[in-house]
Amino acid sequence: WNSLLPKRWLWDDARAVELTNLSEELHDALHDHEKDHSHDQFGKTDLSHDHPEVIATADRYRQAQSELESAKFWANSMPSYLRWSGLSLCVAGLAAYIVGSAERT
Repeated sequence: WNSLLPKRWLWDDARAVELTNLSEELHDALHDHEKDHSHDQFGKTDLSHDHPEVIATADRYRQAQSELESAKFWANSMPSYLRWSGLSLCVAGLAAYIVGSAERT
């Protein structure tokens, strides 16, 4: 699987650095504009009452986090999809061959 779709195509070092930087920016923005915030809810709290800078940073962080989750999903799921698709094509080809053979006799 890694030779067909290397992990760097799904998630590369530059995107990892960007996510880390966004995490730090959000943390700093929360500390600058909100004295008390929960680290357990980092990036997930209701920011509707917050400063626009905090909201914009949180949106960028959530987007990057979503992209990471998507990359993880595809890295873990695509091999199964390919395997089952290949098996389905083999079964369909075998069925077509059998039907074609029966029609010739």
